[in-house]
Amino acid sequence: MIPRTAPRLCLASIAAAVLALGAAGCCRNIPDEMFDNMFSAEIDGATLTEVREGNDDDDARCKAACMEIDASIAGSPESIVACSAEGIGEYIDAPWDPANDKVLLSCTGHYVEPGFCTGRRPLGHREAALAVDGRGAWLALHAHLEGASVIAFDELAAWLAARGAPAALRERCRAAADDEVRHAALLGALARREGAEVPPLAADPHDDDLVAVALHNAVEGCVAEAFAALIAARQAERADDPELRAAFASV
Repeated sequence: MIPRTAPRLCLASIAAAVLALGAAGCCRNIPDEMFDNMFSAEIDGATLTEVREGNDDDDARCKAACMEIDASIAGSPESIVACSAEGIGEYIDAPWDPANDKVLLSCTGHYVEPGFCTGRRPLGHREAALAVDGRGAWLALHAHLEGASVIAFDELAAWLAARGAPAALRERCRAAADDEVRHAALLGALARREGAEVPPLAADPHDDDLVAVALHNAVEGCVAEAFAALIAARQAERADDPELRAAFASV
């Protein structure tokens, strides 16, 4: 958001710079998110036959079967860290017996998701050194980023005020900051419920000239914040906990 009193800029130049930032990675040192998740399903028919005949022992069969589960149920795990299998009827304890025609699986998959730029970071934001290895850590990281967004919107409001931007524009930034305060408190409470602590915020010195702020706002405000909203919408639909679905619907 550029104040009306700012000098006119070449939009093509800003667009080219934003694309260059995107190509280089709009956020640096964002670690991949890694976590384990449990899921259950069953296999039968040709898939069961292929798994049974294509692996040498029951442990390998179980893990291979878990990897065959429909992605709409299991997502796309990098690997299977634990699994158990049951057969049907008299084969409950012999799921891989050739006479058994259906196997019930309980699997724990290990997932790795790219650490995308989500949320609006303030200028100079220093990324939290937090390994995302479970639900609690994931919630703690996103509570941390909601807290960073509070600073980002307050920072932008102050920057606009110092340059005589319209009051309505400044008030929209402050209203957005108030929303982020609520989001940070909500996700922080959920993280602590899972036994995780929200990392503290930290930032390095930064430039605050017009072009630097305009580029930062384009990347963080138009791209990263929009992507975070899409993730929240997805979580509001698919989270396995009703409280989490309600929380992300609010966010």
